[in-house]
Amino acid sequence: MIELDWQDILGWNSEHISQARSLGYLYYKQGQYDIASKFFEALLVINPHALYELRTLGATYYKLDRPKEALVLLDRALDIDPSHLPTLMNRCRILLALGDRRSALEIASLLRDSGNQRVAKTADALIASSQILSGKQTP
Repeated sequence: MIELDWQDILGWNSEHISQARSLGYLYYKQGQYDIASKFFEALLVINPHALYELRTLGATYYKLDRPKEALVLLDRALDIDPSHLPTLMNRCRILLALGDRRSALEIASLLRDSGNQRVAKTADALIASSQILSGKQTP
């Protein structure tokens, strides 16, 4: 199979990529996830290993209630950078949504011990809510 250099075919330079990325992120921040996803899908065609695009499209798919697709993208991002806390947090949330409590709690435990206070508090909240939902703890 021939790999096409879409960036070259489109005549885009790094500024074009940056502008498309920024537009996609602005749509994401406005809650326009359908539109944001199109930007990041296109950017991943141009560069299938773009870490930011993998992370952000994964988060966008999660917001669009497409957890399985989100998980695939986040796993690809974590293959590149396994210690990125927001990506791990999103993976944890998705695993909980998919009912894989054990895997989610493993990640949450790592996040709780990450040294980042904000991340640790969110991880604690995920652990507590998971326990409440499973009936192992009362609110």
